[in-house]
Formats: sequence, C-alpha cells, structure tokens
Amino acid sequence: MIYCKKEVKAMAEIEKIGTEYIEYFAEIYEQAKQAAGKEPLLLSEKKQKKFQNDIFKFYEEAESFPDEILKEFKENCLGFLSLCETEAVKRRQTRQEEFDEACVLFDGDVKSAFKEIIGSDLFYIAKQTAEETEFIIEDISSFGRSLILEDLEKGDIPDMPIIFCSLKKFGDKFCLYGAMQDYDDCKLYNFEIKFSSAKCETKIYDCSEDFGYAETAWNILYNICAAIKTKNDSLHGGCNDKEKELLPLIEEIVALFDLTQIKSECEFKELKSIAQKHDCKKLLQKIIKTEKKTCGTFSRTKNAMQLIYALNNKKYENIWREIYDKLQNSQSEYVKKSEALCPPNILKSAREKITEQMNLLGYKGNYPNFYKDGEILRPHLAKSYETVYLVGREKNVKHIVYCFESCDKESLNIFLLCGTALLKKGEESTDIISCLFNAKGRRIFSGISQYIPFEDYEKNIDELNLFASAAAKKSELKKLSKKEKEVCGRITFDNGCLYYLILGILFSFAFNICFFIFAFLLCLIFTSPKEAFDVMLSLPWLGAFLFAAIAFAGATALTDFYQTTTDK
Repeated sequence: MIYCKKEVKAMAEIEKIGTEYIEYFAEIYEQAKQAAGKEPLLLSEKKQKKFQNDIFKFYEEAESFPDEILKEFKENCLGFLSLCETEAVKRRQTRQEEFDEACVLFDGDVKSAFKEIIGSDLFYIAKQTAEETEFIIEDISSFGRSLILEDLEKGDIPDMPIIFCSLKKFGDKFCLYGAMQDYDDCKLYNFEIKFSSAKCETKIYDCSEDFGYAETAWNILYNICAAIKTKNDSLHGGCNDKEKELLPLIEEIVALFDLTQIKSECEFKELKSIAQKHDCKKLLQKIIKTEKKTCGTFSRTKNAMQLIYALNNKKYENIWREIYDKLQNSQSEYVKKSEALCPPNILKSAREKITEQMNLLGYKGNYPNFYKDGEILRPHLAKSYETVYLVGREKNVKHIVYCFESCDKESLNIFLLCGTALLKKGEESTDIISCLFNAKGRRIFSGISQYIPFEDYEKNIDELNLFASAAAKKSELKKLSKKEKEVCGRITFDNGCLYYLILGILFSFAFNICFFIFAFLLCLIFTSPKEAFDVMLSLPWLGAFLFAAIAFAGATALTDFYQTTTDK
C-alpha cells in the first residue's frame, strides 16, 4: 500500500524511536529525495513501489532493526522515512540549542573543535584512558589538532565509528552523546561521555617533504601548498610571517589544481611574475589563457590541465625549484612530523636499516639521499608521464633513492622515491627532484612505501632490507622478486604483459624486415625482380609477424618469471 502525507501522520508514534535510528532513516530518505529529484511521496504509485524495492535491496541490514521499527520500515517504507526526516529536523534543532548553551563556557578553539565533531558524518575516538578521551579533529602534514575531554565520569566507549553526536550541559558537568554503528552486525548503539573540562591541542609541523603518492613534480608543490592553506584556514591565520608572505602564490597553485573552483574569475599574478622573471614566454601565454577561462567550466579545466602538464616539463624545472625553495624556507622553524610523533628508537632503527642496506647495494650518500652511477644495457620498458619508453644501451645513468617519512600517533610510513636519470655526454649530475620532471623518457620516477606500526615494529624493521632492495631495483629498472613485491606497500609502475608484448612486437618487426630482405635477394638469384616480388607478396606475413611476436614475448616472460621465482 502506498501512503500519502495525511495517511502517514496516522502511523505509529515516531517520538518513541531512538535518535540513532531517526538520524539513520532520515539520511536514507534524503538519499531517496536526491535520487528521485523531488519528494518520493509525490511520485506515482508505480515509482514509489520501485523506490521501496530498491531501498529494501540496498539496506539488507534492516533485519538487524528492532521489531517495531522493522515492521514500520517494511510496511510503510517511504511514509515512515519521511516522518523520520521531519522528526530528525526537530531533534537537531533541540540539540543545537543544547550545544549553544553548553559551549558558552568554552573558549573559541574548543568550541570550534566541538563543531567539527558534531558536524561530521563519521568520526572515531582516537584514544581513551580512564582520565580522558581524545578526538583527532585534523591530522595532515602541516598540523594536527585534537580535542581532549578531561576528568571523565564515564569512559570505556566502544571502538566504533560515531555516526552523529551532540553536546549538552549535564548539571555541573558536560555530556557528549550520540550514536555509533557496529559495521560487523550493522547495529546502532547509543553512547555518552560525561566530563568536566575540555581542551584543544594544536601541533604544527614542517610539511616541505609532503611527497607522498605524488606522481609529478607539481603535484608535490600542490600537496605542500594545500597543507599550508588548510592550516591557515583552519587555525584562522595560523601561519608564520614567511608563509603569510607566500599565501598569494600558495592560493594560486591550489586554485590551479582545484578544478572545481566556483569563483567567476581566476588570476595568477604570482605565477605570471615568476614566468616573466625566467623569460618563459610560451608558459606565460598558457597562464594568461587559463586565467581568462571561467572557473568550473570544461574549458577552464582543459586549459588548467594543459598548463600543469607544461609546468612539469623539465625545461621549467628552475621555476619549480625557486618556488619549492621558498616553501621549504617557510617551514624552517617547524619540526618534522615523523620526528615529533615517532618514538626515537623506531625512527633511528628504520633509518639505520635502510642506510645499511643501500650501502651494501653499492649506493653512496647518507640518509635520506642515496645515489649510484651505473649503466643500462638490457632493454627495459619504463613509464614516464603516461608514456611508455624503451630504455636501453645507456652507459651514463644515475640511480637515485630518496627517503622521507610520514607519521601519525600509531605508525610510521616510510616512502622511498626511486629515480633514474639517463644522462647525456657532459650533462651535469642530478638529484631526485630532476627525475620528477617530464624529460621524454630521459628521467624515470616511481615510488614505494612501507607501513610500520609502533606496536609491532620489530618485524617490519627487519623487512626494511627487502624494502630498500626493492627501491634500488626500481631505480635500476630491474624486476622485483616475489618477496620484494610483498613488502612494498605501493609500486607506481611495474613491467607486466604490456612490457613483453611491446618487446615481442619490436622483435617481430625487425625480424620480418630482415627476413624479407634476405628472402627477396635469394629469389633474385633464380628469378626476375617481378617474380621475386610476387613470391614475397604470396607469403603469410601477418601470420609470421604474429607468431614471432607472441613466441618472443612468451619466451621472454617465461625467462623473467624463472629469474624472479628463483631470486632470493
């Protein structure tokens, strides 16, 4: 049966249903409205039935609801959800009034932190003790901010995601209350934390090495700029003088990458000034062309992507280095996050282990920068800026491995950037930064990561020798062993079927050309040129080409597989 609004109001007393379920069902109805484009109850009877069936299929966890709720959900689905949404609005208003009354007694930072928690759709308790409960408000490369509830009357809250919460005054104390959801059984649980006081802790970090998971040089700049901008916005001007001076440039770089900007206009005054300083006329034209486009449009997105791609060209490396040096200098007064949060013994052990292994592999330098001169004689496929290059017969190669860390309160994450520089005669030596740029296959870059939890760090520390060996092999464009692949958290590019297929095609192409010339010359000995040419055309060249390509690719793959499986 399909219910209209008037009929729905005669349903069971909605006020008796717990807020945890009211909020849950209100969210379902909101999603239904978005899908329908209007109130689902205003749809035709046929469409209402379809919506209800779709909801039943999607929310299979409905069987975990209390019986009285399950009955209403199944029998009066859309009407019930509509009532839940209406009731949710009323209860949110009540909670807002309670929150405003309670927050009068807190300072601005604490009040702001509570707003972050209450406004979030999903939140976790970071740490609990008998005396206090900690919530992580923000935790990025540039800063961390926590809300700590002190002098607890009741603790021991389950480790579940909080789906909603609010704050109220509770006598001479405060109470943070709401609902959690157990993802194992899909059940909802109420919780409350009674406390006497709260404080907000903020720690600022050096974010100049926010290299993680960046695929290009300018992605790294964006990561750093975005982290500084977020810190400035969240902490209401929490930047130092050097950062404030760079904010116009920082905002331009963030805006360039944020292709969903809603501003009607975008100007890149700082980027244009730097381009003019380095006499990069073509780049300047691209910047001007991009800023003239309306933000949020397809044209703006297209031009911005083209500009970013151009900026990653090696010929503009000096521009990147100038900006990066300024950003790095602005972070000089801050401590690195890994050094602030990671236990010194774990950080020291990890660094020493990697250094020891890199030295054993013939690499020079000190942590975090290692390098080795070498050569690449065997053909390899390497990927750079979405283009696959065939690399080989290079006698002046610089292999580079650069290390940096990220950290939180529970784990250390070590990233190893693997660079390969194919140097021309007389070309100056380079560093990992140079390998990040597009040099048409003359610079190769990849990265791997290793996660080390503090609780069980001994095992992961012992695996760092394999981790470092994998980084060296990535830099030298060598295949990884099975164990090395298992240790690495992320590999940006590895040889696969495409590698063997391209090698097979190249071999077959060269082989068939040579064979054609040889066979044609041989036929000329016994026949005329015309007859020899006719004989060549009659041969099954396509079949021969495919056979040679597949055979060579298969043989190469089997050889590499054997070498990999026997590699220790």
